[in-house]
Amino acid sequence: MPAKQTSKSTYQWIKNNGLASPMRERVFRALVDLGEATRREIEEAAGLRPNQVCGRVNELLACDAIYVRRVDRCKTTGRVVEVLKPNSRIARRYLKIKK
Repeated sequence: MPAKQTSKSTYQWIKNNGLASPMRERVFRALVDLGEATRREIEEAAGLRPNQVCGRVNELLACDAIYVRRVDRCKTTGRVVEVLKPNSRIARRYLKIKK
């Protein structure tokens, strides 16, 4: 496949999997790097504010790029939190593209 066609198909794949937004990609990348994390842990890893992370997490959940692995209690606040994990198929392809 010619390079131009490969680039187009890769961009289309990224767009279809909800990673076309730079902010969404930042959140997804932080979660891939962490393996699994709460929204607060993603905030710290990505250097983003809570509203930036929560909105992007909801978008990534809606397009199945990530999923809720389990519900846990926050060690600091005692509140119920969702532990998120990237969809392994999408994460593998994303990492392959980013190399």
